[in-house]
Amino acid sequence: MKASLEGKKLTYYRKLVMNDGTFPASSYAEFYKFITDVNSADGLKIILNLKK
Repeated sequence: MKASLEGKKLTYYRKLVMNDGTFPASSYAEFYKFITDVNSADGLKIILNLKK
């Protein structure tokens, strides 16, 4: 994740890297919850108030 502020413009950049591999079926529920949480977080909105 990185963020930059240029004037009054805030840019937020996030990268999710998922590695290839074979994983046990027992870890699927945990993986599904992680993906669902990431998806929910992507839909959130925030309000920033800059005070000087």
